[in-house]
Amino acid sequence: AEGHTNTFNFQVASEDALGDPVREAAVEDYVERINSAVEWSREHPEEYAQVWAEHSGLPAEITELAAERREPSPRPVDAALIEEQQVLADNFAEAGEIPSAPDMSEFADDRFDHLVPSS
Repeated sequence: AEGHTNTFNFQVASEDALGDPVREAAVEDYVERINSAVEWSREHPEEYAQVWAEHSGLPAEITELAAERREPSPRPVDAALIEEQQVLADNFAEAGEIPSAPDMSEFADDRFDHLVPSS
C-alpha cells in the first residue's frame, strides 16, 4: 500500500481513563512499555521475528522478511502526524469506505510525547 497509507499504530484510551490520575498514570506506564518494546524490536530484529512467528503462527521466513523491512520508531503526536492521519481519513471518505472523514485532531492527544525517545 506504499503511497496509499501509512503503517502507524496508535494506542487508544477513553477520556474517562485519561481524566482519572491513577488510570492516566497506568496508561502512561503502558505507553512507556510499548515504546521500549518497539525500540527492542528495532535493535533485535532476528529475535523479534522469532517471537512474532511463535505468537502468530506465521512461518519464520515471513516474519524475518517483515522484520527486516520494517522501521519501527515511536514518534510524537504532532501537527505533521495529525495531518497524515487526516489525509488518510479523507481518502477513505472519498473512496466511500466511510461516510465522512472525521476531524483527526479531535482524537489526538500529545500528553505522552515526553516518552518518545529523542533518537
